[in-house]
Amino acid sequence: MSSSRRPHDPRLTVLVTVQTPDRSDAAIERSLSELDRLLRGLGIAAQHRVIQKRQSPSSSYVGAGKLRELAELTGGVVVVVVDDELTPGQQRSLEQATGAEVLDRTAVILRVFEGRARTREARLEVELAGIAYELPRIREDVSLGDREGGGGRASRGNSNVELAKQRARARMAELRRELDALHEGAALRRRQRASAQRVALIGYTNAGKSSLMRALTGTEVLVEDKLFATLGTTVRALAPATSPPILITDTVGFIERLPHALIASFNSTLDEAREASLLLFVVDAADAAHLRQLEVTRRTIDDIGAASLPHLVVLNKIDQVSAEMRRTLADELPEAIQISALSPADVAALRQRLIEFFDASLETATFEVPYDRQSSIAEVRDHVKVLDEVYADRLTLTLRSTPEVLARLRSKLREVPSPRRGSNMSTAQIGALAARHGLDLDVDGMRIDEAGLDYRIAFARAQDGAAWVLRLPRRPDVSAKLSEERQILAFVAPRLTVAVPAWQVCSDDLVAYRRLPGEPGLTLDAGGRPVWHFDPSSPEFAAALGRLIAELQSLDVEAARRAGVPVMSAAEVRAQWRTDFEQVRAAFTIVSPLQARWRSWFDNDALWPERTAFTHGELYAAHVLIDGPARITGVIDWTTARVGDPAVDFTYQHMMGPTAFDATVAAYVRAGGTPIPHFAERCAEIVAAAPLTYALFALRSGDPQHRAAATAQLLQQA
Repeated sequence: MSSSRRPHDPRLTVLVTVQTPDRSDAAIERSLSELDRLLRGLGIAAQHRVIQKRQSPSSSYVGAGKLRELAELTGGVVVVVVDDELTPGQQRSLEQATGAEVLDRTAVILRVFEGRARTREARLEVELAGIAYELPRIREDVSLGDREGGGGRASRGNSNVELAKQRARARMAELRRELDALHEGAALRRRQRASAQRVALIGYTNAGKSSLMRALTGTEVLVEDKLFATLGTTVRALAPATSPPILITDTVGFIERLPHALIASFNSTLDEAREASLLLFVVDAADAAHLRQLEVTRRTIDDIGAASLPHLVVLNKIDQVSAEMRRTLADELPEAIQISALSPADVAALRQRLIEFFDASLETATFEVPYDRQSSIAEVRDHVKVLDEVYADRLTLTLRSTPEVLARLRSKLREVPSPRRGSNMSTAQIGALAARHGLDLDVDGMRIDEAGLDYRIAFARAQDGAAWVLRLPRRPDVSAKLSEERQILAFVAPRLTVAVPAWQVCSDDLVAYRRLPGEPGLTLDAGGRPVWHFDPSSPEFAAALGRLIAELQSLDVEAARRAGVPVMSAAEVRAQWRTDFEQVRAAFTIVSPLQARWRSWFDNDALWPERTAFTHGELYAAHVLIDGPARITGVIDWTTARVGDPAVDFTYQHMMGPTAFDATVAAYVRAGGTPIPHFAERCAEIVAAAPLTYALFALRSGDPQHRAAATAQLLQQA
């Protein structure tokens, strides 16, 4: 757009709008305030507002009366700014009546974009949109005469309008050629990133996307408190780095009634959104119009054909709202993640959420790599997580990565069955493994427990008579979570009255600790049949378990966060279930009754927590050590512990029947636990979601047997 028409230091600017019946007073106020902010970004201050209520805009936009009112102001008016997109005829009528320069909303946004464009691509996109806007508004320039030569035999020549339009179309064609070349390069870069895990930050302008981009990636991207401060596309890796890497893309912000020419022009940015693996809808929680912002974002994403992509809603700037407003936001948007991009703890929690989202879609595979072909691995080294390396006649690598990367490796290397690690070791082999870690065990008396899906457990005595517990990870992805469990144990050990494991060996293939007092309440025999070592329905056990849960859930949440324990808010718990459901639905067929039940659960506010607390996550008999029917001496297997839904620690008692469940809840409340509304119904829904959690486990493990079993469960009737 030409800068010659841009006003400088206007003496008077008037905002004008027509309020049709479908636009409320609040909507008009919101739109005019937004337009006022856009103008201030151009250095223009609006002094007056003129609002007319009409069924629809007239040929001169406002009615005759308002037109006369505007005309009476023209002695001092320099600019009339209309909060709508005008037709060329409407714009001409207003200019003739007022004698002032008339700008519509589209022209204002275009001028803002013109001033904000930093990259060559953005500048070309803005210029193209500007010419497309100006083309139908080109008029005769009388200073150049009526006609100019050309136009063919016996022609009187072309008018100034025709020549100006020809020049405009020629420039548009030139711009499109240049942009096509730039888009081709951008498309090539996207293809190169196709195997990467990509997150696109999407949202209303000035919602804090760039601040969040800076916080997640640790890079110095432009951050300004202005509408459309960022127009170009920026791609950076999540920091600290992950394997495979997660790429974060900051895209152009949206605005209500964003000109169609600009939506069409910014194809490169919108392609980043369309091809992302996950969309983060960033919303300004401190803005009174936050729900409208989210609606505009969703509608724009739908318009560009990306509505089916997985997404999370992030309520940013939560530090700028009151505690009461936070609760209101949680009620309005229970699935949203409330954060401040300025809070390291909030950003770390969001980062972990992204990692968990993508980790669920990764697969595990093992390859044999001849030493002279290690370049095949080098090409994708940055895109895989190496879980195991065995050096023998050739290198055997167990890798975890995206299906696309593993498919590329399968075309080059020989895939071998993933090693079962501890699952197929004999007692002699387990003894030899322990010896390598400094434990001298009596393998003749070793006893194996096959109850766990993630770990095989061995009980043995050392030569000095001390009793040991050995945990053998069944899969590489289990080993990858050991460091997190170790942090959890360090947090709970000094804070509980029951014993927890104190690991003395911790490696990818073995965890070992001295045996704790008591016996597991449930084990499996050699044939995989359950063996109960107490009466699980006894009132004594229910009372002891209720007291233990009250103790667990009284642990300080902030202290847990500082210790590295995963922390989820009540809204995040609900949102995670929805995300898990979408991941499973994308990978499996789910019978309709199950889908209907789970969706009904997700939508029922009464069945979701109002608060979160520290939970063990799988507090059932196999993980509880007992000494007699009423005394719990220890708790083991803390891999699922986190600050989350308080109901999860009661679900196994719910499965034992109402008598055991009610006794446990009563003991929990007597011990200081917080009563939980609709407790039995909430536990029933969590139990009913067992096929969903098992399907997630099958996806993480990559085991075809678990996948087949999960498929069968998801096809059963609810």
